[in-house]
Amino acid sequence: MGIHRVHQRPPISVHVRRRAANARDCVPGCLLSRGEAMGLPQPPPDLNFTIAVEGVVWCKTCRYAGYVRSMDASPLPNAPALLRCRRSDGQALSVWNTTDADGYFLIQADWQSAPFKSRDCKVYVPWPPARGCAVAVKPAARKGAPLKFRRFVPLSDELQARYSAGNFTFAPKDPAKVPGTSMEDLAKSQLMNARVMYLVMAPFLTRSLLGWLALVMIFTVACLPSRGSAMGMPRPQPNLNFTIGVEGVVWCKGCRYRGYVQSRDASPLPNAWALLRCRHGHRALSVWNATNAHGYFLIQTGAQAAPFTSKNCKVYVPRSPARGCRVAVSPARKRGSPLRFRRFVTLADGLQGRYSAGTFTFAPQDRSKC
Repeated sequence: MGIHRVHQRPPISVHVRRRAANARDCVPGCLLSRGEAMGLPQPPPDLNFTIAVEGVVWCKTCRYAGYVRSMDASPLPNAPALLRCRRSDGQALSVWNTTDADGYFLIQADWQSAPFKSRDCKVYVPWPPARGCAVAVKPAARKGAPLKFRRFVPLSDELQARYSAGNFTFAPKDPAKVPGTSMEDLAKSQLMNARVMYLVMAPFLTRSLLGWLALVMIFTVACLPSRGSAMGMPRPQPNLNFTIGVEGVVWCKGCRYRGYVQSRDASPLPNAWALLRCRHGHRALSVWNATNAHGYFLIQTGAQAAPFTSKNCKVYVPRSPARGCRVAVSPARKRGSPLRFRRFVTLADGLQGRYSAGTFTFAPQDRSKC
């Protein structure tokens, strides 16, 4: 879930520093045509990528408010839902939310879910809010429901990967003795939810006071789907990658090399090394790739880019590969180029946020020595 494995092609050097150096491989590919790298639009540069898990909680056979005759079940409001992720190396994530009046929940998390895959996570509904409907039918008690990817949802300032945990069904021990969900029942349920939320959050708050990075953030519920959308959901591949791609093109102004474009009076420069460098506090990221025969580069990153926004990053082309064309014109030497968001690109194994660093132009000191 979030950001995962990337198919390996020719490797490039990835250097991630968090006060210590670590190396990883990154992947080039899917280079664009020359026209796509020029005159690019500039949507908002800092987009969030979030994960959301939805589901619905039912009480079978009980005729509470919202009873659905075809299912012989009633939705359960104020039921607590827990998204819990755990990796073999000990990393863990817990995010809570409660169902609305229609029994629906939407649990949202952002980049803190990046280290996890959907198979590392399950959703639990520990108890129902109705005293007379306390037997867990599906999934069984403490079993949890796996996540099933549904779709990508574009929101105003972010893109959200929407997963489903499906239906959670409870039933009464004795259908003949089913009390209604009185105001007292709902008040007790809300009080119990508040106590559990406090017990879950307290250890993380304590760690943050001791200087540990908090892993749990609880987000506000928004845009809950209709009842029909929570049933009969499709199942595309459950473990999708989310990657970042930064593209650009490197030119030599005034020299007539292979691929010379007369309208620009410039030639593309192959084998020019481009560096994506991000820095935020003590965290830093460096990813390299080289231009192809048309002067284009595409630098791709995965989970290691999660802590950074585009304004934390710049792209540099430190030097030209052509000895006769070494003077940096635009951007100036050591200045770097900021990132501009272009679009989201659907790949075979995931989704990529595509940014542009624009064009990098070099020129000769003496045109006669190109």
